[in-house]
Amino acid sequence: MKKTVLILSIGLIANSAIAQNAKYVVDNTQNATCRVPFVAPPSLHKKSIKPQPVNAARTTASTFWGPETFGSGTASSLPTGWTANSLPFSGSSTWKWANTASTSTFTMGMFNSTTASDGWMIFDSDLIGAASGGTPSGYLQTPLINACATQSSVRLNFQNYFRNFYDSCSVWVCTNASFTPGTYQVYPVVLNNTTPVNVYTDNPSQVQINISPSAAMQTDVYIRFVYYGYAGGSYSWMIDDINLSDMDPVDVALDKSSIVYYGGTAAGFSSFGAKPGKMMDTVYPVSFATNYGTTGFPAATVNAKIFQGTTSVYDNNVAVNLPVNAVDSIVDFVPVGSPAGYFSTTNSTYTVPFAVNMTGDAVTANNFDSTAYVVTDSVWSENAPNARLTGGAFVYRTSTPPLMSFSPATGFVVTAGRTDTLTSVSVAFDDNTAAGQVVGVQIFHFDGSSWLYDGVTQFRALAAEEISTASTIRYASFKVDADASGGNIVLSGGAEGTTYAAVIKGQGNTADVVVLQSTPPAPNSIVGYVGFSDTSYNDGASSQQFGQDGLPFANASVPLINLNFGPVPEVSVKDIANNQIACNAFPNPASDELTISFSGTTTAGVTVSITNMLGQTVATQTLTNTTSSKVIFNTKKIASGVYIFTVYTNGNKTNGQVVIAH
Repeated sequence: MKKTVLILSIGLIANSAIAQNAKYVVDNTQNATCRVPFVAPPSLHKKSIKPQPVNAARTTASTFWGPETFGSGTASSLPTGWTANSLPFSGSSTWKWANTASTSTFTMGMFNSTTASDGWMIFDSDLIGAASGGTPSGYLQTPLINACATQSSVRLNFQNYFRNFYDSCSVWVCTNASFTPGTYQVYPVVLNNTTPVNVYTDNPSQVQINISPSAAMQTDVYIRFVYYGYAGGSYSWMIDDINLSDMDPVDVALDKSSIVYYGGTAAGFSSFGAKPGKMMDTVYPVSFATNYGTTGFPAATVNAKIFQGTTSVYDNNVAVNLPVNAVDSIVDFVPVGSPAGYFSTTNSTYTVPFAVNMTGDAVTANNFDSTAYVVTDSVWSENAPNARLTGGAFVYRTSTPPLMSFSPATGFVVTAGRTDTLTSVSVAFDDNTAAGQVVGVQIFHFDGSSWLYDGVTQFRALAAEEISTASTIRYASFKVDADASGGNIVLSGGAEGTTYAAVIKGQGNTADVVVLQSTPPAPNSIVGYVGFSDTSYNDGASSQQFGQDGLPFANASVPLINLNFGPVPEVSVKDIANNQIACNAFPNPASDELTISFSGTTTAGVTVSITNMLGQTVATQTLTNTTSSKVIFNTKKIASGVYIFTVYTNGNKTNGQVVIAH
């Protein structure tokens, strides 16, 4: 199957193109779409980086209808009073009641709604579409609602869980049960409009829609939840915990805040989690404001600050127009006022709080949001410090459907005029990954019309201690293979900025390989790429065809892939017999715990120390006459920053570099 290329960032959309490269040629003459089984293993629900801000619950608006929790439904019948049907042009698809995870190939798992224990409603496009044929589309309709007659404002509130794949979700509101054309109004589900292809909403996500134009002061009201599917099936839409409430006069919220930088005319704006000082540029705050109230504000003021530690280094305000029903209005500080932005190459963690203060706001908890970023010595991570994990991207899988091979990737925008030499790439693998599987990383760059190959890391087998657990994220490091790449891999922004993609490839594997994936807090400003190969097998040759069968496309979910420009994290030391013993520090970056492991054992004394950039020792451990192959440091009380770890054994010593980021 062929795929188009779409690069998405704030202010930049690059159209599909054909690669022109002697070694990698992309045939893009027959564009088609490929849906892939990109699932979230159950264990990922136990992992987290930092909490993701969510819309605060309404605290002053009064509920006058509901809640409907669908507790009266069964596997063979709809909840009391509810009706469902397919749309005229579709197959025999319809909504279903469920209280367990779907059994479809492209399952999204359990719905974590507040009252999930008594069931929810689901339109499972993949399962229903496969059974009915045609385009899976249908509606779920409420019983008669006669509680709106005295309400001057009406807001529909419900929880949902949705993954977009060229399908759509909307709400129809009408005063007659037949929904005669021309008598009802269509309201888009907000999260559907801002969800890129192949990306999940939160599970659950709270939706509030102002349906006052259709429902306020109306004696009879009916509501339909309408799903338009994609031919052949998409994923699913789940809803639960529905109610109607009045609306607060003043209720403004901020969310999905981010920090962005300008890569150049050829790369546009992008954001990041951690970035080397040598690659840094001026950064700008960005947030999104929503007006849930009945009062419009033509010039609401939003404030953003940047703190280096406890020191404020940036403070600015911007006005944003928030009419009634305004949703995700961009609050853009690029550039505005003075200072226009902030630039620093000092290694440190920077926090960025946002605030909108409205007199009489009913829910002040959602007036605040924040993000963070880290300036490092050598590590570049697209994964934002306050992002949340959403699942895993398969490199290779042996189950349903069998023997499928993919090419997950992450994009990195190098600012015009910046350049550095890549030394290694670090990847976080999910605990569903089997040890011993062989993987490597390929590097490509986009020249405006084509994805061109730059080089590759060494392909090697994964050790068990490099694979993440259900509660700890670990990174495995892969050295750049200068011989296979024809020399060092130099990342350069050139004169106009350059977008690079780090692509994970498998080689001759026989068991599952899964790369951890996270959703940044601002999907509209993150540049992240995921490419998928069409091969149904996984041999050595297929690992060299990203340019042919795995073009990346814009996606707000970013695989946990870091670029390293400093000393290679994986080093070697000599044991008593002068044999090479590989050692590795993980996770890198580390937060609460750092493990330094050895591939072999020794009966000689081993001392491992950690020092800061001033040469001060912050932690040390000594092993005497032991067969242990690792040491574990508690790093909770070690300040964020760049550190050197040193391994001493039998008179020899070897240094490596690690980042600690809380």
